[in-house]
Amino acid sequence: MSLYGKMLIMNKVMRKLWVVPRALRSVESWFRRQNERGKYLRIRAVLCLCLYHPRERFINYIIVQLNTALGRWQRIKLPPGMLNGRFHICFQGPLPDRKVVKLSHGRSGYSCSLIKVLKQPEALMTYQSTLKNVKLDPWLQNHCVTVTRVRRDGGYDSEYIEGFNLTQLRDELFNSGGPPKGLHAGLIKACEELLEDLSHYYGQHGELIGDWFLHNLIFSPEKGSIINVDAEGFFTCNQGRPEAHLPCVRANLSNFIDLIKLRHNPDPDGSKILEVLKAVDEVRHGREKYSGHLLMVGYHSLELRGKKFRGQRECSERLAQVPFDFNNKVVLDLGCNVGGMLHCLAKRIRKGYGADVNPNCINAARLVSRLNRAANLEFFPFDLDKQAFSTLRGFLSHETVDIVFLLSMCLWLRRGPRVVQEASQMADTLLFESNGSSQQQDEQAAWLGKYYRRVNLLSDSSPDDLLLSERKLFLCTQ
Repeated sequence: MSLYGKMLIMNKVMRKLWVVPRALRSVESWFRRQNERGKYLRIRAVLCLCLYHPRERFINYIIVQLNTALGRWQRIKLPPGMLNGRFHICFQGPLPDRKVVKLSHGRSGYSCSLIKVLKQPEALMTYQSTLKNVKLDPWLQNHCVTVTRVRRDGGYDSEYIEGFNLTQLRDELFNSGGPPKGLHAGLIKACEELLEDLSHYYGQHGELIGDWFLHNLIFSPEKGSIINVDAEGFFTCNQGRPEAHLPCVRANLSNFIDLIKLRHNPDPDGSKILEVLKAVDEVRHGREKYSGHLLMVGYHSLELRGKKFRGQRECSERLAQVPFDFNNKVVLDLGCNVGGMLHCLAKRIRKGYGADVNPNCINAARLVSRLNRAANLEFFPFDLDKQAFSTLRGFLSHETVDIVFLLSMCLWLRRGPRVVQEASQMADTLLFESNGSSQQQDEQAAWLGKYYRRVNLLSDSSPDDLLLSERKLFLCTQ
């Protein structure tokens, strides 16, 4: 009997041992009362680990430890930037017959939810069918791995793809590296073919499946194609998920192609643009929560020396909804991120000020304005929740502000109403975008009526956003 078969038998035995009989309910109640008094807390921690975590967490951990100790498997160490929310990932066997073994680790909500869903026989059958049959699709067959075995907990065995991970290549491109000489043309061609095939798949099925962000994609020089090594994603990611949102995937891959061309292009502006993109990339990788982390250029679309890079939000489309004459005006953007809204307005306004709590955002914003020679834009760090607003006025050099932007910010602010009040004292006009749940956005809209005479709803959605459209845009005036 195989080692895995023995583990399945152990699993059945443990199921019977872990069932708590009704006769022990009184003991459990007593134990809970003792815990409230601060007793036996360490024992409770161990019991909670056993009772409330999936069995697969312990069984698969033992399987991986035994196989690696016996030299049958070798753990795969993922580089920074590559995400792994569901599996233990190991190599099995030498090249060229090496395969990849994945077992659910049960340590995260993603992994536990997959284990729980696959307890249902119909879901398991669909999962097994999806992972094995995606290779038969004419548009995806060149971009997915061959799956040889699917486990009941969601783990699977698949072929090993020798090549270059796109996340690693992206990071190397920012640091004067990238693919070896002679490969960049083939890499660009492979990315373009992937985009074409994904578009054909979407046209045929009306949706896209799979997680197509860069960390799952391997460029195989031998096959001459980009391959998605995350077979499980074809089951868990569909059109409702950003990973399978075709416009988002297209923007990301197109920007990746642009990055390759910039690195290998003798254009004198290329190195300067790369410097700015690297600063934007540091914002995405920062510790602070950042809405644009899924796209290569982050939250705002940017135009750098005439070259356009698509972010999560298209600032020009959002501004097109605003019936306000920006010509020769002074604009203050509170929570400006990397300054996308002001960069988009730079040629029309007299002066633009941007404030954000994240110093990496301010650094990137300043580099963008310097690259684009936008001398009328200034950016400074400011914490809307902690710092005095008199300090904010000091940054403005006694300039009279015509309009304040407060866009998709108040969900993250503890003193949101106070910020709206201060904005009303700085300018007669406020461009405000709510964010959060429907109830939270209604509460934010209610603040506006306290400080502005006219509150006009410009849009009840945010169509310029590739990933999230449920926000409301208001123009408020005194």
